[in-house]
Amino acid sequence: LDPDDLEGLDDKASFAALATSLDLPVPLTHRVTDPAQVAEFDFAAHPGVRWVLKSIAYDPVNRLDLTPLPLATPEGTAAFAASKPISDDNPWLLQELVDGTEYCTHGTARDGRLRVWACCASSAFQVNYTMVDHPAIEAWVTRLVEERKLTGQVSFDFLERADGSIAAIECNPRTHSAITMFHRH
Repeated sequence: LDPDDLEGLDDKASFAALATSLDLPVPLTHRVTDPAQVAEFDFAAHPGVRWVLKSIAYDPVNRLDLTPLPLATPEGTAAFAASKPISDDNPWLLQELVDGTEYCTHGTARDGRLRVWACCASSAFQVNYTMVDHPAIEAWVTRLVEERKLTGQVSFDFLERADGSIAAIECNPRTHSAITMFHRH
């Protein structure tokens, strides 16, 4: 990808802002650079929404902690946020926790056209892939690729809610191992 697209898609907050600007569904997302921003967040303004803290930079340890927020007390929520290495140099996301079935995708784009496409159910240990026909996810990716006139490798993670609606939770602007589904094709 173009360096600006690579940087913008790889940053989870920038990606969510881009998708939102295109009316493509993503979870509610807020960039945080200080644990105090989590402690001061108005969770009550979003009744029924649970939230998670996610590192924008790859973090092999903290990425596994999807503790739903807010906790039982404001003090507990503040202490939890303070336990994370959130800073100006290491921003995090406070993101809506979407329950549902997770899917991963791989796409190869050229001049804004999706040329190679794969979608499959996701799992914690991703080694076996089976193609899934999911028109809503494919349409979402096709639209973003067209709007940004992308050329390169783009992979997305999606969640599908029980009502069938989807939300893209992140973009990995690189080749995904799901490309192995095209072996001998």
